[in-house]
Amino acid sequence: MYSYLYGVKKTSQKRRQKMVNNKKISPVNKEKIKEFENRLKLSSSVGESTIENQMQIVDKFAEFLELKKFTDATEHDILTFKKQYSKSTQKTYLVILKKFYRWLYNLDKDDKLPDCIRKIETVRIKRDKAKEYKRVITPDEYIKLVDSAKSTMHKAIIETLYNFGMRVSELLSMRIGEVEYNNGRTKIVITESKTDTRNNYCVGRLENLLKWIETYHPYKDKPENKVWLYEGKNKVITELTRSGILQLLGRVSSYANLNKRVNCHDFRHTSISRDRKNGVPQSIIEQKHGLAHGSKMMGVYDHTGDTEYEKYILNKSKNSPETYESLKQENKKIKTNYEERIKTLEESKLDLNSKAIKELIDNQVESRIDKFLKETIPKIKAEMQNIQGI
Repeated sequence: MYSYLYGVKKTSQKRRQKMVNNKKISPVNKEKIKEFENRLKLSSSVGESTIENQMQIVDKFAEFLELKKFTDATEHDILTFKKQYSKSTQKTYLVILKKFYRWLYNLDKDDKLPDCIRKIETVRIKRDKAKEYKRVITPDEYIKLVDSAKSTMHKAIIETLYNFGMRVSELLSMRIGEVEYNNGRTKIVITESKTDTRNNYCVGRLENLLKWIETYHPYKDKPENKVWLYEGKNKVITELTRSGILQLLGRVSSYANLNKRVNCHDFRHTSISRDRKNGVPQSIIEQKHGLAHGSKMMGVYDHTGDTEYEKYILNKSKNSPETYESLKQENKKIKTNYEERIKTLEESKLDLNSKAIKELIDNQVESRIDKFLKETIPKIKAEMQNIQGI
């Protein structure tokens, strides 16, 4: 049997030991780092990988300060520290450091942060939509990636990421017993997630994933085992890690000659954008991808853009002609028809001035107009609500 002490836990141990042995970090700061990490693990609802990422940032800041205590840091220190990184990295680092200082000074959410960090504003980054759209993996690129993968397990990883758009942490947590094919669909139960446990479905049979689990997996008869295991050095069964998947996707991207390096999150961007383009309701997309209802992340992941929105409206309009302009046209048509009938009556030499004839004509016209308005106005209102709700 293999040990589950791989991936994040192993990385966390190495990072912690490196921090303890680092002579550039003051002993006081080392103790504060340990306390902060323990606090996160006890109280945080986020996963181990997120905690590890946050602790790496705090470790870097402690090394930057050298023997200076966290409480002695100045605004200049923090500004100089974050200036070393890109704007997107600065934004992430500042959020984590504010969280750390809030804990360090035992502050509530509404309390003022210490002077060293209070006035430092979060970096605002203008989104490059053209660059973001390149993150979407096209069907042709997906086929090239699968064809370029060297093993069934590698093909299965790409197939799973593309069809389900799950987080890499969710992918790594998959167990054999949580994958099944039934009634013409492939189902995965995602139990380890940032949000709630959920069932994910894909129409059809994911051949590579099921072939890997049913035929080639070293522990295919044990449903409690992780899905992504392989024979490592000295023929030891090893669990695939986050860095292992990133390296795998980098190699396969190169083999496929895509002129871009695909990463795990690109598949998530692709899945959400594809579902939006196909008209899947937002609530279903959120459920499938483990997003909270009304999450702002939908705007980050969705790259369908204005063009797809315009196509959607045009398509809807083909089946929904009852607009203000169409009503005017219909009204004009009724009026013309009314005038033609008057002309016919005049030619028939009837007494059009008689009260009976006038009442008959007026009643017929009013009846038709009333009927038309009663039938079409509710349709127009419903359509307008649909358009406003997009």
